[in-house]
Amino acid sequence: KTDLLSMVKDDFSVLASDIPWESENVWSTMIFYMFNLHIPLGYGGLSIVAYTLHQPVLDLQTQVLELSAALFLLSRTIKPEYDLVNFFKTIKSPAERNWLLASALGFAVLTSLVFLASLVADRLFGAKAANNPLVREILLSSDISATAIVLVNCIIAPLLEEAVYRGFLLTSLASTMSWRNAVVISSAIFSVAHFSIDNFLQLFIIGLFVSHFFRFLLLRKQRALPIPSPVALPFPLHRPLRHLSTHQRSHSVVY
Repeated sequence: KTDLLSMVKDDFSVLASDIPWESENVWSTMIFYMFNLHIPLGYGGLSIVAYTLHQPVLDLQTQVLELSAALFLLSRTIKPEYDLVNFFKTIKSPAERNWLLASALGFAVLTSLVFLASLVADRLFGAKAANNPLVREILLSSDISATAIVLVNCIIAPLLEEAVYRGFLLTSLASTMSWRNAVVISSAIFSVAHFSIDNFLQLFIIGLFVSHFFRFLLLRKQRALPIPSPVALPFPLHRPLRHLSTHQRSHSVVY
């Protein structure tokens, strides 16, 4: 048991000390991303145009643009000896392919946690605050709009979030502080970056849980920078499904 714990500690210390980005540039890179990419693209610029013109499909273009810009930023700030593309490659290890089972178990556990956190949010802020009427209107307006919302929430946004908050921020912080502190700080920043008081608790729980799952994959050398795993999907799926279920309940009451 002692040997196993020391081996895990040694393995992770190597991963944490050898990161692709300079530790002194972590916060400046993160601030640049937040104020020059995330906020202008996510809460201004194209988002304002989309809202003014009632064109929700622009959300897809906005997220794709932010993802592309974020990856470009990470590629420009990475150390010369590293290649960002390699961090998205799954490391094939025939002897250790149990991450699918871990993903399934993690998905089930996180789904339960998100559900419980949603109940707490409803208690604190009310059920109406947890439902965005604009998103519900977008989901019900057309199949294309609904597809765009699901694509953004379940593929593009998780890829962006895991690349920035886990792949870059978490691994960089873990090289300068304890893993626990790095997880808490990165999860808190991940939650705050959504600018949603109603969903802060759910997002913080997701950040904590996915960060520990990320460590599980790192220690087993399944992959380096985390490709969006099924573990991260309960909350993105929860939002559109909840809007649709709310509409169906109200629709059944009318009829």
